[in-house]
Amino acid sequence: MKIILLKDIKNVGRKYQVKTVSDGFARNGLMAKGFALPVTPENLGKLKAEMESAEKASEIRTDLLSKGLTELSEKVVTMSAKANSEGHLFASIHPKEIIEELEKITDLKIDPDWIETKPLKSVGEHEVTLKLDGKTGSFKVIVNSL
Repeated sequence: MKIILLKDIKNVGRKYQVKTVSDGFARNGLMAKGFALPVTPENLGKLKAEMESAEKASEIRTDLLSKGLTELSEKVVTMSAKANSEGHLFASIHPKEIIEELEKITDLKIDPDWIETKPLKSVGEHEVTLKLDGKTGSFKVIVNSL
């Protein structure tokens, strides 16, 4: 049976792809859970319209993020953490925590997977790099001792 996937499904395909799967898997697995639709002219029309709107939204989002990446170089995120006398942190600061602080300063919604810097393990000034669709940006993180 031919189906249209409504979300990414491991070992089957990606969202909006048309795939051929067994009838039982299509009816009882994918369509019953709302993960797929049967291929009909009406569903194909809906799929095409939805794909176009998703592409436009993705382009707008990418443009906003790329403009935001250039503005990030001026931003400085200040964080505090417990450290020993040598300046080593007791608990490292992970990308998710850095993003939470950055989102308080900016209007950008950033995925922690875009950060290419490893968790911060010492007090001081650190350069954090973001990479998205081949575009990079960086900002400073200052870690102070509590």
